[in-house]
Amino acid sequence: MGTEKPPNQYTSKTVAKQLRIEHLGITNFLKDYPRMRIMDADATNITLEGSFNFTGSHKEFGVITDAYQIQIIVPYCFPHGLPEVYETDGKIPRIKEFHVNPTGSLCLGSRLRLLKIISMTPNLCGYAKYCIVPYLFAVSEKLNTGKGLVFGELRHGTEGELEDYKGMFGLETHEQSELAFSYLGMKRRHANKHLCPCGCGRRLGLCDFRNTLDKYRELAPNRWFRENCP
Repeated sequence: MGTEKPPNQYTSKTVAKQLRIEHLGITNFLKDYPRMRIMDADATNITLEGSFNFTGSHKEFGVITDAYQIQIIVPYCFPHGLPEVYETDGKIPRIKEFHVNPTGSLCLGSRLRLLKIISMTPNLCGYAKYCIVPYLFAVSEKLNTGKGLVFGELRHGTEGELEDYKGMFGLETHEQSELAFSYLGMKRRHANKHLCPCGCGRRLGLCDFRNTLDKYRELAPNRWFRENCP
C-alpha cells in the first residue's frame, strides 16, 4: 500500500504567488510593459522593477514617448490599497516642484482621487495608464520646457489633499472635507448620527449629502479611510 507524499511547500508557495499575480493583473501589465519584471514577493506586497516605457498625449503638448526606471510596490489588497511608485535612476529631481514625497515615492495625486481612478479600471494596467503615465508625461514635459505640470498640481501634504477632497465632496472648507473623510472611516449607521459636514445643521442621516459619502464607501473598507485620514 503506497504512502501519500506530503505537499511540497515550495510548490504551494509558487502556486499562491501565481494566483496573486493573476489577481492583481500583473501578467497583463508585464505584457504591456515588457521591460518591467517581478523582483520580489513577500507576505504583503509584490515588487516590480525595470524600465517603464510609455507614450502619452495631450491636446496642447502633443505626444511624448519616454522611459523611466521605476519600482512599483503592489499590495495584495489592491485595488483597495494603493501601490507605491519610486523612480530609481535620479532622472526626476528630488524637489517639491516635481512632487516627490519625503519618502522618495512619487506623488501621483491625492489618495482618495487615486482610489477613485483605480475603481474605474481596477487592475494594474489601468493604474499604469491613468495614474503613472499622466504623472510621467507631465514630468517629461516639465523637464523639456521648464513649465508647470500640464495636468495641474496640488499643494504638498495634507493641505493639498483636503483641497482636492473639498472639490470631490462638493464642500466649501478644508474642515468640512476632513470631517466628511472621517465619517467614511465609521460604520454608516454611526456616521449618520453625527452632524452633517455640509453645514445644513442636520444629522448626516437626514441630509442628501449622505448619498455622496455612500458612493465613496464603495471604494474601500472603513479601515482604509481610518488609516488614510488626512
